[in-house]
Amino acid sequence: MTGAWYGKSMVDARPRHENLSVKKISTTRTPHALSRAQPNDMDVTEMTDAQVAIAKKQAVIDNALECLNDHGVMTFSDDACCTSCGLSQALAAAHEDNATSRAEGGDNKDEVWGVAYYHMQDLMDLIATGSMHIKFAAVDGVGVGDADDAKDDEAKDAADAAVGREVFGHVSSRRGVTCTWDGSARRAIEVTVIE
Repeated sequence: MTGAWYGKSMVDARPRHENLSVKKISTTRTPHALSRAQPNDMDVTEMTDAQVAIAKKQAVIDNALECLNDHGVMTFSDDACCTSCGLSQALAAAHEDNATSRAEGGDNKDEVWGVAYYHMQDLMDLIATGSMHIKFAAVDGVGVGDADDAKDDEAKDAADAAVGREVFGHVSSRRGVTCTWDGSARRAIEVTVIE
């Protein structure tokens, strides 16, 4: 996900691959749903076979992640350069979404309680190997474990692992991918696109 947030929509500010169209995404669940240009949205006459293959792999991953938005886990794709930036941006967006929801009189059960994301380095791994890592974390002060109040790593790990189980369960059940994860809150989920 690259771009800037505007209320309940996102304007994709920079195409991820040359010759992809810029598109505006509107969502009903959360403004932070994945916003990937799908292979059908591309002008494939101007793309190389390699670019088409990469975009298709990315679309498979994004579609697998997108289902999480309806389960309280906000998803982000290719938004940041690294894990640290990706995590801080994802958590900031989740807190903003929750604050907006509360200000509009939203129900606490609709709050985002976790985030899942991959960043540019993961996308490069997908291009090179066909696999990438999906990172995840609990949103502080929401839902499982109330990690914001946790004074020790064990409570934070338990909250993060709950998000990891949600991500792994949903993504691994999707067609076109296989997932590997050891159940640890401190390890990312490896996702491989099946060709």
